[in-house]
Parts: sequence; structure tokens; C-alpha cells
Amino acid sequence: MSSAILATNRSIVFQICEWGVDFPSAWAPALGNSWRVTNDIIPAYRTIPRILNQVVPQTSFAGPGHWLDLDMLEVGNNIFTIPEEQTHFSLWAILKSPLVIGAALKDSTTSISTESLDILLNEDVIGYNQDSLGVAASFRRRWTEEGYEVWAGNLSGSRMVVAVANLQDTARSLTLNLTDVGVQTVGSLKDIWNGVTASDVDTAYTAPVEAHGTILLELSNFTEAAAVPTPTFYSSASFTLTGDAVRTTCSTGLCTPVGSKIGNISPTGSASLSITAASAGSKLVDLYFCNNDIAISTSWGYGTNTRNMTIAVNDVVTRIEVPLSGKSSELFSPGLGWQDTGIFKASIGGWQEGTNSVVVGNQGGAAGYQSYGADFVGMGIYF
Repeated sequence: MSSAILATNRSIVFQICEWGVDFPSAWAPALGNSWRVTNDIIPAYRTIPRILNQVVPQTSFAGPGHWLDLDMLEVGNNIFTIPEEQTHFSLWAILKSPLVIGAALKDSTTSISTESLDILLNEDVIGYNQDSLGVAASFRRRWTEEGYEVWAGNLSGSRMVVAVANLQDTARSLTLNLTDVGVQTVGSLKDIWNGVTASDVDTAYTAPVEAHGTILLELSNFTEAAAVPTPTFYSSASFTLTGDAVRTTCSTGLCTPVGSKIGNISPTGSASLSITAASAGSKLVDLYFCNNDIAISTSWGYGTNTRNMTIAVNDVVTRIEVPLSGKSSELFSPGLGWQDTGIFKASIGGWQEGTNSVVVGNQGGAAGYQSYGADFVGMGIYF
């Protein structure tokens, strides 16, 4: 079909849809202009984080002329609250997904609300989607226990767009630490949904956000943050296994940078290591993991595209929920996408000066969370 379209010598947008099976981001850009990356959107808010968790490893494949398709917009269908619609529209826009309106703007039985129409007509957000630079935003941080996450991407004109998504069911104020998006100071900040602007913002920005809402920011005239120190890396090969946990050698060039991983991380299977720290207090940790538990059949219900893990330092437990990391075919590639490494940043408490007991597991996995965690490749610690 792609060849036939090219043979017409006409400008035709070719949108591929096979519901994200066989990791189309690896091959669809050569054939079409957009490709569905996931199963259908469903009429429930939980579909938004489910789709976003599948997009995480795919954003680097998007670019001018070839786009990730997150499925149609449900804005105006009276499915989501207005803050949820703002989140939906914001993330679809900055990820450069085609903005296909799925609501009836007006027919014999219904018409779109003014609030929903205002979302679809927001020129700033449409501008982020249509920006000439064509860079899809990428996943930066998730605070699992605190219930929020950050996405960001560069725009033309040396600007940046940032989304701080509130995953909790309650309204509150959230703070963006600018260094989480590689920025130190911002000369001009525009808060889209709160309708405010700010100048000379240093280090952080705090704003109110509704339940399941998003703080959507445009940053300009900003300075980049100083380079962070190199973390100290600890390979999973140096960890001691307990219970059901198993060590697996990966195919050549996979499970980077180790070449192996630990699986069956669960309430009864863990990996432990003694690590020396020069000081007490929370540490930023890069968790190297593999997760390709794609919510295919479960996407219609409560599938999330995530796996839970815990990192316990001296029995102080931090729970994290990692997205997908697979960047290859779940049908044909070596490891079926389960040997593609992702990196998840998390602040981990419990550290003491001197020797520390570090346990990677899934404590509480039998109490409402998925029993098996992601596979563990290693961790980098910023001391």
C-alpha cells in the first residue's frame, strides 16, 4: 500500500493502524506518516496513563513526517472531567500525536460543551503539536508514591514545553524542579491551563492542579542546568539472589550495559547488595530495568503497561512503577522486547553513612500490586 501511494506522486497522509503489535515504531516510519502505538482508547480515564506507559520507549522514533498515533481524542465525549480532558489533549499534543477529534461537535442529539471546545481550540497547545522542530516530548520523571510525573520536549525558537501530570484523585499543588528537565532558570514561563505567566523563575515552579489534571508550561529564555555528576553503577551481576529470583544471560548487545538481568522479582524473590555511602540522606538512583509486559488483552480492563518494584535501603522501602522499556518486536526479536533496557530515575531514602543493605524486590506485590516486578539490570547511584 505504501508503494502504491508513493507511485501516485500525490501528497497523501498514510496512517498505519495495527494497534501497536510487533513494535511498529521500528519499521512503520519507512512506510507511513503515523502509526498506532497501542490498543484502542477506552471510555475511562485509566486509558490515558495506560497509553502513556506504552509510549515511553517510543518517543525517539517520532519526527518530521512520521508520528506516533496515540488514538483519537475523547475530548468532548463527556467521558472525562475537564481537567482530565486537559491532560489528554496536552499529552497527545506535545507527543506530536495526530489530533483527531473523536467527539460529535454538533449533531441531532448532542453538542460539545463550551469548556471542551475551548480545550480543542487552544492555540498554544495546537502550536506545540504543530511546532516546526517536530520533537516529541519524552518521559522525564515519575514519583510513584507521590502520584505525579513529568514529560518535556524542545520547541522551535529555543523554547521547551513541560507537562506535570497529577496522577492522584485529589486536587493539590505540585512543584516542577527545573533541573528535572535540564533547566536552571527560566526568563519567561507560561502556565497554559492556569492562565498565568511568570518571569525570572529560579530552580522550581509551583502551581495548583486538579485531580488527574496537568500543569502545562512553556519555557523560554532559559538557562541549562549544570551537568550532573556521573553516578556510580552497580551491576545486577554483583547482587545476591534470594527466593524465586533468577539470573539470565541476555542476547549479545542487550540488557545493556550488563548483558544479563535478574528476573522473577517478586514478594518472594529479591536481589541484595551491601553498598557503602559517604553520607546519609536520600539519593537519586537510576534503575536499569526491562519491562515488556504489554497490556494487549488487558487494555480493555485494567491493564497498565507497568510493573512495580521496590528498593529497600536499610529496610526503608520505596515503591516505583516502571513503564514499558521494549524497543523491539515482541513477536520476533531476540528476547521479545524483554531484553531492552530502560532507565527510571527515583529518589531513594534510607541511606546511612557507611555500609547500607540494598534490596531490590517487590514488597507488597501480593497486596494489590502485580506480583512480578520488572527485570533488574543494575542501578546507578548519585552519591
